[in-house]
Amino acid sequence: MESSWLMVTASSTNQEILEFVYDFIMTQGKRCIDEYGTCMYKKGNLRCAVGCILSDDDCEMLSSKNSALYVKHLKPEVHYTHDYSTLVCRRLQQLGYNYDQIKLLADLQVAHDSIRDPTHFRRDFRVNVIKIASDYGLSVTKLKSIKHYERLVSSV
Repeated sequence: MESSWLMVTASSTNQEILEFVYDFIMTQGKRCIDEYGTCMYKKGNLRCAVGCILSDDDCEMLSSKNSALYVKHLKPEVHYTHDYSTLVCRRLQQLGYNYDQIKLLADLQVAHDSIRDPTHFRRDFRVNVIKIASDYGLSVTKLKSIKHYERLVSSV
């Protein structure tokens, strides 16, 4: 069953994907990890940078298979059909995402998963996303400031 809140699809542009994932992760304000510190697509109400565009069913299936999106395995001409490291690539292709979109999502996942200091999560994620936007020739003008997200948390 697909979640109705999903705002990104394979027909979305890279700009839309970047902005959606950025806003989702900055609102969340922390990594999505289990009790052992392992990155997860979905854990409770938390999601990772790829998990936030996937359905609950996809997140559960990929997490149960210990799947990870490894950018080094990506090749634009390959249709991924084997082993756990490419399972998420295959699922994203089945959903209609193209090579450039999958590569962007992989980079956003690394930007999310690589942050180890929770006290500076938003700052570090923003810095990572700005670099990714530059690498992809995407705009950062619509990315909200860290203070915007801090105000959201303090008003709750």
